[in-house]
Amino acid sequence: MSGKHQIDYQQVRRYFAHAGGATAASASYMAHAQDLPENAVRYRFWKERKAIRDWLNVGGAQARVLDVGCGSGTWTAFFAQRFGSVIGIEQSAAMLVAAKAMLRGQSNVELLNQDVREPLPPGPFDLVFLGGICMYLNDA
Repeated sequence: MSGKHQIDYQQVRRYFAHAGGATAASASYMAHAQDLPENAVRYRFWKERKAIRDWLNVGGAQARVLDVGCGSGTWTAFFAQRFGSVIGIEQSAAMLVAAKAMLRGQSNVELLNQDVREPLPPGPFDLVFLGGICMYLNDA
């Protein structure tokens, strides 16, 4: 990838830190930028679950999941209901606050405020999920 097409990580951080008053869920799906209603966010999440349903048959109820770039915790909550332990990593403080609120009371979830480009928590993991993070990363 040439230098002129590199992701500006500071701009990405600013975007998620100041998502224009959007709910965390709509900000993590960028729905507020398109002025989409909240039910569009729910529909997209339903379609995503349907698309990856076959990937979720891993490790059974005791499986360990790493949710890289967990955003507001939508997928993290989904995984926490199905698997033994989930670690969510998120660099945005605003998204992490929303994730903590969503996941309050979930004893099998650990949330880490961390840049996903830093070393990841030690595995092994039965599932590593990068739901919407790849579009924010450069090749190297």
